[in-house]
Amino acid sequence: MRKTVRFFAAALFAALVLSTAAFSSAFATDDAPEMNEKINEMPVFSDIQGHWAEETILKWRDAGFVNGYPDGTFRPDQEITRAELAKVITLAFGLTEATEYTYNDISAEAWYVPYLATASAYIPSYASADVTVELMFYQKQNCFFPDAPVLRMHAAETFSLLKMKHDGITVEIPDFSTVYTEVNALFADTQYDNTYVIRPSQGAPANVRRQHNYTWLANKLGVMQGDPNGYFRPFDGLTRAEVLTVLERILAAKP
Repeated sequence: MRKTVRFFAAALFAALVLSTAAFSSAFATDDAPEMNEKINEMPVFSDIQGHWAEETILKWRDAGFVNGYPDGTFRPDQEITRAELAKVITLAFGLTEATEYTYNDISAEAWYVPYLATASAYIPSYASADVTVELMFYQKQNCFFPDAPVLRMHAAETFSLLKMKHDGITVEIPDFSTVYTEVNALFADTQYDNTYVIRPSQGAPANVRRQHNYTWLANKLGVMQGDPNGYFRPFDGLTRAEVLTVLERILAAKP
């Protein structure tokens, strides 16, 4: 049964154990098929040869940070869920500071509960500026949407915050007019232009500002860029391969 869950830091420090071995299964949910258990058993992935992220995947595999699925695949193009992202960034960044949160769609018994306590502050769930039927569920209030794919516009905020935390820096975001102009010059996505709704007394809606600001910041910090065709694809999901690539950018990983 779904219910509101509240957590405090003291209760979760005991529940969260961070280790390299734990990170090795970061890309699978705890209720998914079991990943390879032994970190010293080097998996051979049958589905990454020729993939654009093959080198990165193998680098992290060789370091013992990621394993595949029992069928021998890594599934690099499978979208990562918001709950899975919470686990990945908790383990990758060694997050231990838990924050209180309240969501209406979290079960107290869910495998990802300990990770939400440390990662939820980095994973936004504000409503999408896009009003298509596929994304309407994001209009719900006070929900984390753990099983939904991570939207790239949300991931941009996640990785921007983590990059600044990791590097110990702050970046001042310019006024919205400048951000809007630069984002539309950088990326070919029509969504950025189409969601810019001016209200005479209020300006652009908060979610539109947030989407633009963190797209701009993610690009400024070098953690997320557009695809080869110049699109950022803000409402698309983020794949397992893309997550590794972003983590490598942020951590400057040389495993």
